[in-house]
Amino acid sequence: MEQYLHHNYKYTCLISEACKRLKLSSISCYTACYLYHNFNEKTAGQAFLWMKVSSEYKSVFAVTSIYLASKLAEEPTKIRDIVNVSSRILHPDDDPLNIGERYWSLRDSVLNCELYLLRMIQFDAALDYPQNYLLSYLNSLKPWVLPPQWEKANVSQMAWNLLQDSFHLPVKEASEILALGVLKLAIDASELEISNEGTSIVWWKALCENANEDKLHSIGCDVMQVLNCEEKRNLKPGK
Repeated sequence: MEQYLHHNYKYTCLISEACKRLKLSSISCYTACYLYHNFNEKTAGQAFLWMKVSSEYKSVFAVTSIYLASKLAEEPTKIRDIVNVSSRILHPDDDPLNIGERYWSLRDSVLNCELYLLRMIQFDAALDYPQNYLLSYLNSLKPWVLPPQWEKANVSQMAWNLLQDSFHLPVKEASEILALGVLKLAIDASELEISNEGTSIVWWKALCENANEDKLHSIGCDVMQVLNCEEKRNLKPGK
């Protein structure tokens, strides 16, 4: 996972930041990241293509993922806005992108990549969003804890933030397991105690019977690697 983040974190950050500036929802952001990761998975076994994408076109595929995701998540956004915002993020010291040869080249690249991206992922864009599961888990878990303790722990906000961090990772687990993994990490980090008095079933098993501790621990470890990447990024000069 560390190697994957090393090669792709920059581009998932581009997706995240562009979605934020374009005021797209976390659903669109998750969809864009999913498309980007799925493309990586489909091309990983094709050595020549993967090398070419890595060296020249990854940013274009990231931008294309945003454009396609905005349609799939029913938040259609003008391609001009996406290209302009993405260019500004990638080249913060350059002048704003004007209508001209460079703009039309980038725009055409995104439009050409859109169909190619769909073909590479075999038109598999049906998603089961982890946000829905996390919201359900939080609503189910909250009554188990005294209100002052719940508010003090700030588990809800922490879990949502960690879920956003997980978008930088390739999808390895079902959405309900991913959501539960980030929730468990948030609860462990806040040291909030969830009592299972009167039953032998731990709280996370009660929320999702398909969950097991190894998978949840693995998700937590992967998300922590994302946080390490963010910390290193912030420590770089000029960041």
